[in-house]
Amino acid sequence: FVEKHKVGTTVNGRVKWLEDYGAFVNLGSIDGLIYIADLSWSRISHPSEILDPNQDIQVKILNYDFEKKQVSLGYKQLQRNPWDFLSFKSGEVVSGEIVQITNYGVFVEISNGVKGLLHNSEISYHNNYAKKPHSYEIGDIVEAVIISINKLKRQIQLSRKPLINDPWSNISDKYQVNKIYNGKVLNKTNFGLFIELESGIEGLLHKSKFNNFKDFEIISTKNKSMRVKIESINKSKRQISFKLSV
Repeated sequence: FVEKHKVGTTVNGRVKWLEDYGAFVNLGSIDGLIYIADLSWSRISHPSEILDPNQDIQVKILNYDFEKKQVSLGYKQLQRNPWDFLSFKSGEVVSGEIVQITNYGVFVEISNGVKGLLHNSEISYHNNYAKKPHSYEIGDIVEAVIISINKLKRQIQLSRKPLINDPWSNISDKYQVNKIYNGKVLNKTNFGLFIELESGIEGLLHKSKFNNFKDFEIISTKNKSMRVKIESINKSKRQISFKLSV
């Protein structure tokens, strides 16, 4: 069989049984395995979404592992890769299902077999150090804007920001230097406190602004309300520096 069917050739087979991780296929004199990742260009939960036992199919030989006596097969490799006829453009608004969550963002399937990355930094205008970037779950539907497409690397970058109001756009109308405002403690670090004035508007009250360490520890309770005076505003860097109001 191996001599007649080199890696990359197409062969006929019949599905024997299905497992969570793939489908076993009888090729006549030998059995092969299609791993779930090689069944479909789209994300699937189980091989039964694509194949049935005793179904006659064509597969592509991907690899021979002579040590383990295994034959790796591909089913999706005989289907058209959706990236080969991608029609999306940068700036386009798309909607899709969240299919993967990582510590740096979520992956959204915007078309059959095509996923884009919605990075934490592109989910909202909140600073990642101050708040949990999102509360998304697998299966959630999200709308976003395509900000870049790399067909060579098969990567799409998404952003929610163009679809939501930027609280910094009129920052100078709402907040002025040397004026006192109500805020709440979002996060404590070893160099100070991050204070939120409103959703998406946060700044740093540096540890050096406190009279002593004891005062810093007393005030640094998360979600604690406090009055602060704005020392400086840097709109381009989206940074605010605070000092104590008294």
